[in-house]
Amino acid sequence: MNDLLESPEKPTIILASSSTWPPVLADIEYFNRFYESFKDQYNIFFVYILQAHSNDWKVGKFSHIDQPTNLVDRQKLVLKFREDFKLSVPI
Repeated sequence: MNDLLESPEKPTIILASSSTWPPVLADIEYFNRFYESFKDQYNIFFVYILQAHSNDWKVGKFSHIDQPTNLVDRQKLVLKFREDFKLSVPI
């Protein structure tokens, strides 16, 4: 988010999702290509939100996800999501 503060003249695009929403998981490569194509023209960020399907869906590499209850757990989960799904957009 420091980029947003340092370059306010660029428009900002915010992508928001949990790590278990199937449409987002299906389009990770699209988000990565979009980011690589437009990162010099726009501030682009991925905002990690509450888990939409924390315990009731098996999604990709995640078979059971507890809803994070603190910042440390949220950070661990989003870093695992970023690594497992190869997301290049800043979170």
